[in-house]
Amino acid sequence: MDSIEAGPRPTDEAAARVEANARLTATTGLVLLVLFVIEIVTVALQPRSVLTLHTVVGLMLVPPVVVKLGSTVWRMISYYRGVPEYRHKGPPPWWLRVLGPVLSVLTILVLASGVVLILGPHPVYGAALFIHKKIFYLWLAAVALHVAAHILNAVRWAYRDIGRRLRMSTPGTRRRLAIVFGCVVLGTALGLALAGHVPTYLHHYPLKR
Repeated sequence: MDSIEAGPRPTDEAAARVEANARLTATTGLVLLVLFVIEIVTVALQPRSVLTLHTVVGLMLVPPVVVKLGSTVWRMISYYRGVPEYRHKGPPPWWLRVLGPVLSVLTILVLASGVVLILGPHPVYGAALFIHKKIFYLWLAAVALHVAAHILNAVRWAYRDIGRRLRMSTPGTRRRLAIVFGCVVLGTALGLALAGHVPTYLHHYPLKR
């Protein structure tokens, strides 16, 4: 049980800050879901056969993952620091509070090991490949649970920023959408810039027959 009881009802301005955080988290999460689905499809097609696409999409994931982790951690810290508006909103169910950090760690491991596979030194290739392949299935299970728990709320909150009639009901809509769009642009640029390392990777680590 939480040690701090929910405080008085927050002001409209304070409640708007909580909603802004929820909207940013939701919109970023939906963008990540699309990219995750594409990445999972490349795995089903065998990553080496579509390695450039697999690499580009994997690198595109990095900026929005950073933003989503940041917005989620901000909510968690604000809640446990006793910020009234976040205390009033309340915590997620206990199992989501366990799943969230687990999914965060798994996501970081999958992305970091993928980057190391393309850009890292030869001696760490074996360890990075082991982590990237083995952690992936745990990550996939955690993502499936996370999506099942959050998809409806994510669509509802994201629509409040994207839907024309609800777009301006909370300040900062344009800024939030710019952050999400900027993440996609930055991730695309990062992926395309580093995609040239794929032929080198395939040369050094040819497919064993």
